[in-house]
Amino acid sequence: MVMVDNKPCRILGRIGMNCIEIDVTDIDAKIGSTVLIDVKPMYIQSNIRREYR
Repeated sequence: MVMVDNKPCRILGRIGMNCIEIDVTDIDAKIGSTVLIDVKPMYIQSNIRREYR
């Protein structure tokens, strides 16, 4: 699941292990928007910053 500014987005495709394509057509997304990607921590590379809530 991917959320942009607390609004769900549809995943269009996976480009690789660390890149995905999402649909933000109906969302007013801009540079600086908060993006939340729900993934299992074991699949994230060690150089990616982690933030747990």
